Amino acid sequence: MPAGFSLCGPTPPTGPQDVLTKQIRPGIPFAFEDYLALVDYTGRAIDPRKKGAIAKNTQECLSLSPLPAWPVLRLGVTCLEPGHGPGRETLEGTMPRPRCEQISLTDTPYYHIISRCVRRTFLCGQDHATGRTFEHRRQWIEDRIRLLVSLFAVDVAAYAVMSNHYHMVIKLDPTQAESWSDDEVLRRWSCLFKGPLLVQRYLAGESQESYALNQVTEFARCYRQRLASLSWFMKCLNEPIARQANQEDGCTGHFWEARFKSQALRTEAALISCMAYVDLNPVRAGMADTPEASEHTSIRERITPRFDLAQAVREQMQMDALLRFDGPAKPLLPFEGAFAEREQPGIPFAFEDYLALVDYTGRAIDPRKKGAIANTLPPILQRLGFTPDQWLAQSTQFEALYRQQRRRSVA
Repeated sequence: MPAGFSLCGPTPPTGPQDVLTKQIRPGIPFAFEDYLALVDYTGRAIDPRKKGAIAKNTQECLSLSPLPAWPVLRLGVTCLEPGHGPGRETLEGTMPRPRCEQISLTDTPYYHIISRCVRRTFLCGQDHATGRTFEHRRQWIEDRIRLLVSLFAVDVAAYAVMSNHYHMVIKLDPTQAESWSDDEVLRRWSCLFKGPLLVQRYLAGESQESYALNQVTEFARCYRQRLASLSWFMKCLNEPIARQANQEDGCTGHFWEARFKSQALRTEAALISCMAYVDLNPVRAGMADTPEASEHTSIRERITPRFDLAQAVREQMQMDALLRFDGPAKPLLPFEGAFAEREQPGIPFAFEDYLALVDYTGRAIDPRKKGAIANTLPPILQRLGFTPDQWLAQSTQFEALYRQQRRRSVA
């Protein structure tokens, strides 16, 4: 019998005052069998894979005596029916959902990704308290994004690296990973990680026994899944940045405040408004006057390409964040225009329309340029059915509107 539990358990109270006025005993005032049954019942209730196994009227679990109602009532908890009671409300309303439940490629391949520095301090920009500048870290992040998308089955439609956070609009495309040979998968993975000795020998061209080759094939299958995983992509992006920043600061601890946040973009309207929201972040924050002057953004990179692959690889290798890189750099996800008769691997808008839309929105959100708003809407807005007010709300308050919709869907 574990220490602290009473052998016989407490005597059932005769009334509510009995529990409050009874003298506190030195051990835990519950029978161990009752506690085991309660824990097993609760575990079944909160595990989404076992929802069908919830005991509806707290029947016995673990082949022990039936769970008495009074220990639960004295704690002020009602029966934990599926989807009811404080336990389920807390689980579904405030606790984070597993990443596998947030990413559904059958619904959409497009996602808005956000990652913030701890306490939202300016760990990537100008520290006004000390006068130190960390602007160079924004280049670290931008270079890392471009290199990783060249290795993973992930495409980037838009990004903006700010002083204390960054945004990305990405497209997950596991069909890219499925088309790679095992050798291609191992080559890509070995750019980031050494891998086991068997993989190192295989890549070096050494002869191996059949059992070793079978094991290498299993490693390739595992790496193929990882190279198509958003979680592994973000791990390979954030971890080296945090490690290098801590080394530069001579400290330890968290650099990012939490795991990245992801928002599903299920419609064309959500995709285009989120991309405009991301590309206009520096303009909205007062860091740039125009989108084309916004540093470390995809809109500037599309207009005036500046990415230097050789320099990015050299600096990442100096940071020990990259072992090697021997492939071409993947471009940003291209604009393809609108074609209704076929599936489009790229962004389903014309780049000229998107530029006009971003320019229109940038002028509207800049108070110094309100008089310069064009009287006619860009054609892309007419196509999507947006009014001017609807578009400006969507493109400048995307995160806040998403959180409101999320709360309504949960309720």
